[in-house]
Amino acid sequence: MREEKTIPCELCGNPTRTLATKRCDRCWELERRIQSDPGLARQILIAIDGSVKDLVEVCKEQSLLLAEILNHLSCGEHCLRAKSIHQGEGKTYKKLIKEFIGRAQKIVNEAER
Repeated sequence: MREEKTIPCELCGNPTRTLATKRCDRCWELERRIQSDPGLARQILIAIDGSVKDLVEVCKEQSLLLAEILNHLSCGEHCLRAKSIHQGEGKTYKKLIKEFIGRAQKIVNEAER
């Protein structure tokens, strides 16, 4: 059996046997579609980038909230009694945890759409 020569795709680096275009099938197809309507491709990429940035910001907020909850919970029983109200905002730890779970569920629901 004769092995066909492969080269790395010029765009993604995956092996390809398409020596003429130097593109793997996936990159060749995507490039062809983008070239057929670059304006639309640009709009799609902007929308995707915006969604990713929004998701990153939500994740940052969630991680800060979770870190705060864990910090308060890790200080022990005596600390929980002494700090039963979250720094003047009137939020108990149970409310903070419910808020975190609610936000996390919202992220999951949006991701599933």
